Amino acid sequence: MRKVRRGGGLEQLLDLIRPEVEAETLRAFGIRMASLAVRRGDPDLLRLGLLAVALASLRSMDRRDDLGALAPLWRTASLLRLEPSHEFTAAAVELPAAAEFLLGWVDRTPDRQDLAEMGFGESADEDGFRYVSDATVVRRILEEDHARRPRVIRLLLARRRRRWLRANGFD
Repeated sequence: MRKVRRGGGLEQLLDLIRPEVEAETLRAFGIRMASLAVRRGDPDLLRLGLLAVALASLRSMDRRDDLGALAPLWRTASLLRLEPSHEFTAAAVELPAAAEFLLGWVDRTPDRQDLAEMGFGESADEDGFRYVSDATVVRRILEEDHARRPRVIRLLLARRRRRWLRANGFD
């Protein structure tokens, strides 16, 4: 990422990224860089992570996954005593194709940028600070999304789920 960034090839890198496979890898990298930036107090690691998630958003199949990955980066900027909106705006300038995505995050209300609301928490392990995914939040979001679907779709999905459970020995 650093070589590509120095060489000005961020836009060219898009041609090499396959949808979803590399997008997921870039999101994971971005979240890891957010954790590492806090551990080391290094804003450059935050910026690398932010660019990785921005690149992922350009090839991703589901924008919600990308949005969730921005929450740890936003929080990291605050923990490093940086202005998060400035960091996101600078990344938008560096990667114009992802500007709408990044600036859309900046325009969100604080409760919609909240780390816990986006399914993450702060933790520590033997290596130090780490962001962890909170599966209960992800499950709640999926259930709310399911509840918004028309009743007929919910019934079809339930029927399909029951068939799959039976076919796989989970009667």
